[in-house]
Amino acid sequence: MGGHTRPRGVRRLALLLALLLLPLMWLGAEPAFACSCVPRTVAEQVASASAVAEGRLVQRDDSDPQEVVYTFSGTARFKGDLSPGFEVHTAAQSAACGLAGLVVGRRYVMFMDRDGGTLTATICGGSDSATPAYVDKVEAVTGPGTDFGAPPPAFDFGDPFAGWFALLFA
Repeated sequence: MGGHTRPRGVRRLALLLALLLLPLMWLGAEPAFACSCVPRTVAEQVASASAVAEGRLVQRDDSDPQEVVYTFSGTARFKGDLSPGFEVHTAAQSAACGLAGLVVGRRYVMFMDRDGGTLTATICGGSDSATPAYVDKVEAVTGPGTDFGAPPPAFDFGDPFAGWFALLFA
C-alpha cells in the first residue's frame, strides 16, 4: 500500500541516460582564457618596452579577425627609434590582451615591443589615453618627449636605474 514504484525498465533507462550524458558535459567544454596583467609602475612599463611614444590614431585596420593594426601620427617620442607614422599590431580581443577599443582621432601614449620589425602592444604594457596627467607620469620617468624630426633619445632605458636618473636629473 506504500508509494508508487517505477517499473524496472524506466529506472534502467534513466540511469543509462545519466551515464551517457555526464561525459558529454566535459567533451563540449573548452577552457576559457582571459587576459591577466601584473600591476606595474610606469617606470617598470617604460623599462620593459622597446619603444614609447605619443601619437594620434589615424587609422584602424581590423580586417583580420585575430589582429588589429593601428596607424599613428607620432607627436612625441619617449623611448626607441620610431618613424613619425608608426603602426602597432595587437590582438583583436581584449580577452587575448589586445587593445581592441582605441578610437580614431584620439591621442594615446603607446608602450610597444618589437617582434622582429613589427611593433606590438597589449593592454598589460601601459598604453593609455594621452591625458595631461598620464603624459606627466611618463615624462617623470623618461624626461620630455622628443619631436619625431629629432634623433631618438640617446638615454639607455635598458639600465635598471634609468627611471631614477630621469627623475633626479630631468
